[in-house]
Amino acid sequence: MGRPYLCLAALVPCLVAACATESDAPAISEDAVLAAESAPIVFEPCGMPPGAPPLAAECANIDVPLDWSSPGGRRINFFVKRIRGSAPGPHKQLWLLQGGPGGSGQAFDFDAPLFAGIDPSFDLYIPDHRGTGRSSLLRCAGLSSPPIDVNACRDDLLRTWGSDGLAAFSTTSAARDVGSVIARTREPGQEVHVYGVSYGTYLAQRYLQVFPRQPTSVTLDGVCQAGLCSLLKYAYWTDHVAQQFMRECAADEVCGAKLGPDPNARMKEALAIADAGTCAGLAGVTGNQVRALMVTFSRMFGYRTFVPPLAYRILRCDAGDVVALQNFAAIVLTPPTAPPMTSPTAPPASTEPPRPFSQALSYNIAFSEMMETPAITRPELEALMSESVFAQYSPAMHDMFDAWPKYDHDEYVGRYPTTDVPVLLLNGTLDAATPIEFAEEVAAHYTRPHQTFVSLPRAVHGTLRGSPTTDGKQCGLELFRQFVTAPTRPLDTSCASRIVPHDFGSNMADAAERWFGTRDLWENPVTPQRKTPARDPELEAELARINDEPAPFF
Repeated sequence: MGRPYLCLAALVPCLVAACATESDAPAISEDAVLAAESAPIVFEPCGMPPGAPPLAAECANIDVPLDWSSPGGRRINFFVKRIRGSAPGPHKQLWLLQGGPGGSGQAFDFDAPLFAGIDPSFDLYIPDHRGTGRSSLLRCAGLSSPPIDVNACRDDLLRTWGSDGLAAFSTTSAARDVGSVIARTREPGQEVHVYGVSYGTYLAQRYLQVFPRQPTSVTLDGVCQAGLCSLLKYAYWTDHVAQQFMRECAADEVCGAKLGPDPNARMKEALAIADAGTCAGLAGVTGNQVRALMVTFSRMFGYRTFVPPLAYRILRCDAGDVVALQNFAAIVLTPPTAPPMTSPTAPPASTEPPRPFSQALSYNIAFSEMMETPAITRPELEALMSESVFAQYSPAMHDMFDAWPKYDHDEYVGRYPTTDVPVLLLNGTLDAATPIEFAEEVAAHYTRPHQTFVSLPRAVHGTLRGSPTTDGKQCGLELFRQFVTAPTRPLDTSCASRIVPHDFGSNMADAAERWFGTRDLWENPVTPQRKTPARDPELEAELARINDEPAPFF
C-alpha cells in the first residue's frame, strides 16, 4: 500500500508550490467504440498485493487500441481485476475508478471488503487506468527519482510514443477502455454501477459523455472537473480548506479559547517559529516539513484536531511542550519497524508493480486537459496565494506545465454529459483535494430526475471513509449503499446531520497520551515523558491513502 508513515519530503513540493487547443479530430461514436472490439475476455485466477485482504480474484490483460480512432494500429494492455460477489443468483457489476490522474486501481484492492459488503451480488471490477500499474505503465527518465527533470521525461516519452501516441494516454481514451470492456463482459440485462473517487469522478463523467446510456448508475465522490482540478492551483485550494478548518476552530469553545478569534494568524506565527528553528521541540524538523504535516493532518478526519494544539504548543514551547512535540515528531517521522502483512494469496512481486502510480500520466492528463483556460499566470497565482497560511507560492509547477508536451482538447473537455442515468454526487465541506466549491459548480449540471448532490458537513476527501457519524457509521457509505440498491428511489440524507462534530479536547485524553505523552492535547498538567515511537495502525492506514501516490493527487 506504499509508505505507511508520513513521507514529508514528497509532500513539500505540492505545498510550496491550459493552454491546449480544441482538436479538429472527428468524434468517435459510442457504437464505433463498441464495434471495434468484440472478442471474449478471459479472466484467470490472480492474487492480491501484499497487505490486502486475501480475497479470491481473477484478472484479465486486455488488448485495446492505443488510439481508438485507429483500432488497427498500435495496441496496449488494459488490466482489469475482478472480485466475484458471494451471493447466489444474478450478479451486478460495480466498476471502481481510482483518482489521480496517475493512480492505478491497486488501492481499491485494500478496500474490496468495503464495497463487497454493500451488496454480496456485486462483482467488483477494478481497472488500472491506461498508463498506470499493469496497463502499459507510462514511465520515463527524469521522474523516477529526485531531482525531477521534466525535460528529460518529455524527451523520453516522445521518443517512445511520439506526440500522437502520448496524446492517446488521455481521459477520453481511458473512458473508451472502460465502456468497451463493460460491453464485452456484461450479461443481458445486468446492472452496471460505476463509482469514481477524486480524478475518478472526472473519468466517470467522461465515460458518461461517451456512453450516456450504458450504466445503471454513476456515483461521483469528491467531485472533479476540468478547469477546477488544476495542479497550478492545488496548493491554493489546499490552503483554502485548511484555513476554513482553522476558522471552525475559532468557533469552538475549547479551541477558540486557546488560539483566540483568529487561529490562522496564530498558525502563521507558529510556522514562522518552525522556519526559524527556535523551538527545541522541532529540532531536526524543517518549517516546510511542519507545513506539510499540518496540511496532511488537516485532510484526515480522525487526526485534524491535532493541528490547532500543535500550533499552540509550538507558540508556547515550554519544557513540557518540547517533550510533547518531540514525542509527536518521533511517531510521525519514524517508519514502522514491523514488516508489512502479506496476503497468503499475493502473486509474485513481478505481477504487482511496486509503484503503480504514474507521475508521467498524471502530468500528461492534468496539464493537457484539466487546467483552467487560459491557465493562471505566475503573477496571478502569486497574488492569489499572498494570504496563504499553510502553503507558499512556488513557480515550480508552472515550470513543469510550460515544459510538458500538451495534447489538444477533444470535443468533451470542459463539457458535461447529456444523460438520464441516475447520478449521485458526494462531497465533504472540508475536502482539501476537491473542495466543496468544485462540487457545487459541477452539481448545477446534474439536474435531471434521480441526479442528486449531497454536501456532507465536516467530511473530508473520499466520503465513504471520511464522513463518520455519531452512530458509528459512514454517511457517504450509507448514501452510496442506498443509491446503488435503488438508484431511482429518494435518498434519506439524514445521516448528514449526524456527522461527528469537531472534538478539540473533551474526549481526546487517550490520543493525547499516545501522541504527546500527556493526557491533555493543549496543556501539561504532568510533565510529559519521552516515549519510544510506537506504531499506530490506524494512522498508517490513513497516511497510506495519501502517501501511496505522489501529491498533488485528486
